[in-house]
Amino acid sequence: MTNLIKNIVKLDALKTGDTVIINNTLETVDSNYLKRCPFMGVTYKGQPYRNGIIRVTFKVPTKNGFRYQ
Repeated sequence: MTNLIKNIVKLDALKTGDTVIINNTLETVDSNYLKRCPFMGVTYKGQPYRNGIIRVTFKVPTKNGFRYQ
């Protein structure tokens, strides 16, 4: 059983503090890297990621089940 849940989301759905996979490394989204460009729309580190970006949710076991962070 894995503790990671991976979803492909649009850049509009990202928030500061989310964890994403870029080039097979986990990164935390910083507000300095999310920009709104008038020509390319929302970008992350200058890249538009038109096909979406992989957001990771951690499944943490607790006494009463699971908590998703």
